[in-house]
Amino acid sequence: MKGEHEVDDLVALHRATFGTDNMTVEERLAIMRAPQYVPELDLVTVAPNGDLSAFCICGFDEEKVGYTDPIGTHPRYQKIGLGKAIVTAGLRALQECGATVAELGTSSINLPMQKLAERTGFVCIAESLWFSKEVA
Repeated sequence: MKGEHEVDDLVALHRATFGTDNMTVEERLAIMRAPQYVPELDLVTVAPNGDLSAFCICGFDEEKVGYTDPIGTHPRYQKIGLGKAIVTAGLRALQECGATVAELGTSSINLPMQKLAERTGFVCIAESLWFSKEVA
């Protein structure tokens, strides 16, 4: 990523990827301005036409434990290997920064992310169950 001047494009990519308006410019800037943020670990791919096409924010939770999350690919560019490519680049960058372990999390219904994690060598170490009940 080149810097804060790309924040509008990053937010648009995030929203398109997940089909939601949950990410805002303010939230993305907060991520980028957090003390633990490492700009070199905030990765994007750029399509030949200049569009941002995939992203992976990497960083460290602990001294040697890195993370690769969130990860996303714009729907227009899915199923061509960008997810695997950007996660692989993220893992390499984390390793170069001293990580010995990388982690990511996803929901039980996010099967594409689970498959991507498996394809890039992650193994499931824990699962969480969430329950919901309508009370109205």
